[in-house]
Amino acid sequence: MIHHTDYPADAPEPAAVPRPLTVRFFGVGDAGCKALEHLARLGFTNAEFIAVNTDSHALHACAIAHKLPIGTRTTHGLGTGGDMQIGHTAAQEGLDRMRHWCKGADLVFFVTSLGGGTGSGATPVLARLARECEALVIVMATLPFEFESHARHRTAGNALDQLKAAADAVVTLPLAKLLKLTGENPAVPQSLALTYDLLGQSVAGIWRLLHGDHLLKLDFANLRAVFRGRHAESAFATVEATGPNRAREIMEKLTAHPLLEHGQILAEATSVLVSFAAAGDLGMNEIGRVMEDLNRHCVHAQPAFGAVLDPALGERLLVTVFAARHSSAKHLTHAPAHPITAPAPAPAPVPAPAPETDIILEPVQEPLLPTLPPSRIPATLDEPAAAPASAPAPAASRSRTGNGGVARPKPARPQQQQLPLEAMTKGRFEKCEPTYYKGEDLDIPTVHRRRTVLN
Repeated sequence: MIHHTDYPADAPEPAAVPRPLTVRFFGVGDAGCKALEHLARLGFTNAEFIAVNTDSHALHACAIAHKLPIGTRTTHGLGTGGDMQIGHTAAQEGLDRMRHWCKGADLVFFVTSLGGGTGSGATPVLARLARECEALVIVMATLPFEFESHARHRTAGNALDQLKAAADAVVTLPLAKLLKLTGENPAVPQSLALTYDLLGQSVAGIWRLLHGDHLLKLDFANLRAVFRGRHAESAFATVEATGPNRAREIMEKLTAHPLLEHGQILAEATSVLVSFAAAGDLGMNEIGRVMEDLNRHCVHAQPAFGAVLDPALGERLLVTVFAARHSSAKHLTHAPAHPITAPAPAPAPVPAPAPETDIILEPVQEPLLPTLPPSRIPATLDEPAAAPASAPAPAASRSRTGNGGVARPKPARPQQQQLPLEAMTKGRFEKCEPTYYKGEDLDIPTVHRRRTVLN
């Protein structure tokens, strides 16, 4: 028998048992799996790491415990060869296994490199699946160096557009900007290490807000409000400073940071998230000064922030900023897969030939030229000027063509007679010395000097 327990109406509801936040990291492609190995060593406790790849040999060599091969029927475990479409097909083959890993996740990170086949083709498909499973999806993606091929840049651009439509936020790291952080000629291992460190700093900035010892809490609901459904490209920067003026130094570093385009991204951002981390000496004045300066720079956004306690930082103040903006044409660094050309203008319609009609010249009331005798003025444009009485009149009969039609007589061109201009005199300059140049008297008008005939 089931006994029902009656609770008083004014009794408080039993407290809900807190559920730990479920966070999963997916590394997609060769570069994504290598970056995932670096993240796994940073101590993100209670997070799960899954390596996803079409290359079975690279996946077997990966140090991540959970491995998810995709596209074995399409690629036979040999990779995509840089073909984005093959990567897309491979992800479609692995959707059922991928759905198992996405179910129940609150926050999903995808780490990848755009420009290749697996990362560019598979990540948008997997990100869309994770979002359908109601997870908050954040993609951390690197973009190619400037010296890489145009085809790789186009592939990265197409994948970035698809990711912005599929994920909640896409945090990009343009590798071309690494040179501004490392110098002119960094060694390859140094560049790779810096790339992994920057990706780790961005993830750590979010992780501290969710799992750190909070001074000013920014929980997961706030994080969802900042990123959920933005479908925008985000940039990030992590800076640190020490000393009594560290708040001012923090802002100077943020506004000069290459990853934030020297503050331009802050001015164009539509949403901003700020993560503060310091030891117990973090003051409210320091937070206030940084946020006041950020509010002045972020004219289109209302920055959200949180602060956590980390005794390991000592005297350092660590600030990570995420700024999301919707890309415009001038921000694009990639060319479209197919050039977009404006449609060719329609050919102008050919006007129908006007009917052959006689155009009658209306008499001018006040002629600008000397009046000619009536006998020298043609009646119409299609008629020749009146001939003298002794000249025979032209025949007006119509001749027939060879096919039996009647040939229309060709209209005669109008003849203009020479204008009877009077000889010009020098007037009051008659007795003056003439002006000669190369043997010509310049006082005589040119038409008379050169005997030009005016018709």
